Amino acid sequence: MKPPRFRVSRTILVQSAFMLLPGALLYAIMKPRQRSPEELRADLEEKYAPQIKASKAQRDAMQQFFTNLKQGQRGTVADADQERKMQGLLTHGKSHVVRHYAYENPADKKEDGS
Repeated sequence: MKPPRFRVSRTILVQSAFMLLPGALLYAIMKPRQRSPEELRADLEEKYAPQIKASKAQRDAMQQFFTNLKQGQRGTVADADQERKMQGLLTHGKSHVVRHYAYENPADKKEDGS
């Protein structure tokens, strides 16, 4: 007994050609023009040098902030400044936390004090 012949319908062939051929064509055209990662990095560093410096400075400041927070230098002037900054982060720049929801939960409010 012969095994069944492998058949692919014409619709599948046409649809796969419409999907695969344009992608393969674009890849063949664009691949030779692609620059190396080192060239791309040099180009970005040349064009966006001020933004890169500012980002590095902000990242270093944030790293120092979290390092100080982990070390927990209690009782120092730096600790008071650190706590003030952390409270500012927790309150989203507001002086106090505002109510986020318009409804009140009756379970939160106990009249009898128990």
